[in-house]
Amino acid sequence: MNTNTEDRVCVEALHQTLVLLSIQKLVINRLLSHDISNTSIQSVEQIYRVRITEGRVRLAEGRVRIIEGRVRLAEGRVRITEGRVRITEGRVRITEGRVRIAGGRVRIAGGRVRITGGRVRITEGRVRITEGRVRITGGR
Repeated sequence: MNTNTEDRVCVEALHQTLVLLSIQKLVINRLLSHDISNTSIQSVEQIYRVRITEGRVRLAEGRVRIIEGRVRLAEGRVRITEGRVRITEGRVRITEGRVRIAGGRVRIAGGRVRITGGRVRITEGRVRITEGRVRITGGR
C-alpha cells in the first residue's frame, strides 16, 4: 500500500470515528435538552444506529466494547494480536477460514463445540473433559 492510500484509509477511519462520536454527542444532547418523557426510544435508536458499509476500521491500541447489539463482518478479517475476546451470550459462527490460537487456552463454560467438516489438531498439551461425552465417528 502506498502512502496516499494509507493516508486516505487513516482519514476515512478518523472520519468514521468522528461520525460515531458526533452521533453519541447528539444522542446525549437530545436526552439532556428534552424532557425524557418527550423522547421516545425509537427516535434515540434511529439517531444512534450507525452502519459502516464500506471501508475498514483499524484500532491500533485500545478496546472495542459493545454493550448491546451486534457486530457483523460480511467480508474481510478480524485480527486480534494481543488481548482477549469475551462473549458472554450468543454465538460465534465462522463459515469459512480458520481460527488459530497460538498460546493460551480455550474455555467453554456452557454450551457445545461443533465441528462439522474439518479436523482438530492438538500438537502439544492436553484435552480434559470433566462431564459429557466425546464422539469420534471417523479417523484415528
